[in-house]
Amino acid sequence: MAATFAPRASGKQNPAQKGTLLYDIFAYQGWAAAFVGGLLSFNLIFPSDHPDIARLMGMWSVWMLTVPSWRARECAPEEKSALDILFLGMPLLNIALPLVWKSFAFVWTADMVMLFSVYYWKKAQRYLLP
Repeated sequence: MAATFAPRASGKQNPAQKGTLLYDIFAYQGWAAAFVGGLLSFNLIFPSDHPDIARLMGMWSVWMLTVPSWRARECAPEEKSALDILFLGMPLLNIALPLVWKSFAFVWTADMVMLFSVYYWKKAQRYLLP
């Protein structure tokens, strides 16, 4: 069953290698999902005075669309580790933050801060360890 979802476990090379069209599509798709998610969570697309599905989708877009798009690419071990941490950590953040402040935009912003922070931490860690 695991081989169905993990191309490398089945012995096949990931088709989303750096320099391929698929790699670029996944990269741009991740950025587009984060951007549109921000517009939705800040209530700029489909404005509403009430919480609705569009704003909820915007709040969760980084975890649901950006991180999986980037995880599908063949990338360096540091980046893969960062994406694994983000994939596991963002749902916890997205569930905990609304208990403190019920704002879709706040949660989306926190997700983006977490994304950049974990990327920075994992890239910096490579230089700090022998």
